[in-house]
Amino acid sequence: MRLDQLPLVFLEMAKVAQWNILPVADDSGDDDQRAFIGKQAARLRQEGFRKVYVAGASRGGWMALVAAALDNVDGVIGIAPTTTTDLLWQRNELARRLAMAKTNRIAVVFFDEDPREKVPRSETTRQALQQTRSAYMFVDRPPGLLGHSAGATGLFARRYRDCLLWLMRSEEVQPGEVQCDPDRGYAAGEDIGFPAEAPTVLGEPFRAYSGRWQADNENGAYAILQPTEARANELVARFGLSPEPREIKPPPSLDSRPHKPSESPKPALLDELVFRRDQVRGDLVARLSGSGVPVRIRPISETELELRVDRSVLSPFVLRRVSGR
Repeated sequence: MRLDQLPLVFLEMAKVAQWNILPVADDSGDDDQRAFIGKQAARLRQEGFRKVYVAGASRGGWMALVAAALDNVDGVIGIAPTTTTDLLWQRNELARRLAMAKTNRIAVVFFDEDPREKVPRSETTRQALQQTRSAYMFVDRPPGLLGHSAGATGLFARRYRDCLLWLMRSEEVQPGEVQCDPDRGYAAGEDIGFPAEAPTVLGEPFRAYSGRWQADNENGAYAILQPTEARANELVARFGLSPEPREIKPPPSLDSRPHKPSESPKPALLDELVFRRDQVRGDLVARLSGSGVPVRIRPISETELELRVDRSVLSPFVLRRVSGR
């Protein structure tokens, strides 16, 4: 498997943790591939790596979870793991193999509207994980992430990168089930550096915009908006944007040597915007400092606000009011 074929969440994790990545792919059977992963893990240990993690999605996710029973493997991440069209066998076999886990850290992710989940695996998987001595994170059909390939998206990387890093790296994690906190770290756009002061309650005609609003979009960008002042015909607001995860271009050739991602992420944006009513479209429009790119907002409901950054590749945001009114 090439580096640019890996799910973004693994590339994002490697960038933050300064991990090396050894992309591997093998179409052989479970036993042969399990033996291959075991040899690779032992080799990396001999070369001085202190920790070895095995992660994958779909068939790769299945093999990552199978590797939980190997020596020299410190943690495994299996996203939408699958291996056969026999879904009942797959459910029971996954549970059987997970119950034999030796590794200290396990993460398993299933998605809604995944045809591989026509025979639900949630109950048997959780029971198997409870039999281990591992710390485990079980993400079962999270909202807004649909289909077998949801784990490869920027949105999944946005919401779960820091949770998975914490599970794999923290010395404070104890055996048993641990929960992901989606309101901290990368998932909440902490790289924006948005001030923490209380939101301003506005009068008419901008009362509907009062409060602090934030959300991610379908590609994993994160936006925060907080109005600070209402004038006669203008709404002043602080705006923060954390860009969506980007694919990392691989080097011209990849071999079996570990590769360390080196691409720097785009910087987050923090700006003060002055919104005015667009008499034609009826929404409020402001322009980003420097670039002049329009930013548009309009209420959808009492608790939701649509935000669009015009002339950009960003998909729209449906911001939710999280405080203030």
